[in-house]
Amino acid sequence: MRILNILLVFLISGISMANNLDPVKVFNEANAFYEQKNYESAIEKYESIIDKNYEAEAVYFNLGNAYYQLRQVAPSIYNYKKVLQLNPENKAAKTNLKFADKMKLDEFDKKVQLNSNQILHNTIGFFNMNEWAVIAVVSTFLILLSFVIFYFNQNSTVKKVFFTLQIVLIFVAIISVVSAFSEQNYANSERFAIVFDEEVALKVEPRTSAKNAQIIHEGTEVFIEEETTKWFKVILPNQVTGWIQKEAIKEI
Repeated sequence: MRILNILLVFLISGISMANNLDPVKVFNEANAFYEQKNYESAIEKYESIIDKNYEAEAVYFNLGNAYYQLRQVAPSIYNYKKVLQLNPENKAAKTNLKFADKMKLDEFDKKVQLNSNQILHNTIGFFNMNEWAVIAVVSTFLILLSFVIFYFNQNSTVKKVFFTLQIVLIFVAIISVVSAFSEQNYANSERFAIVFDEEVALKVEPRTSAKNAQIIHEGTEVFIEEETTKWFKVILPNQVTGWIQKEAIKEI
């Protein structure tokens, strides 16, 4: 698998530029280790960048590739998912994720039907929040332009055309604004995680002595429904619900 070797734009969250770590330098060192097939050292370098709260899809992408080369299922899937969280349109990450998914032991016949928020996302999710916002802005501009033409033009046929166009554009603008806010709400409220333990029992209650609901394996993605101090209540892709200890999974 190829790695991304680009000039990074890092998003810095609450850290000082006085930090001793130079993310671009470390990133290039990690890439060099990767090219030498020294994947363990490459992983260590990529992880050191992330540990300092520098976020860039290229780091997660290359880290996912390094883990994939070592056939480590959960971390490779997790990092490709992180790429898609930052950029849902990253085609390389989508492709590599499909390869990583093939290493999973668990297979599920159907996807989770979570809630109305999830159903709405599945309906309007072909555009992300930013794309819906752009559509709303463009629609608003076209509404104003159509109104100007409608107002100043004396031809009755032209007036009818642009009046109808305004109605359509107003509808598009409203749908776009609602969809943008809906996608923002979805991104803020929906919590997914990847199972990192090689094998773990999903419990019917949040205690180790409880009956098993199902045995699942590393790489499986779960939806987090609620949590206690030490446990997450999760939903599997086959809609089985149960409790899993927090240290067994890693939230995306």
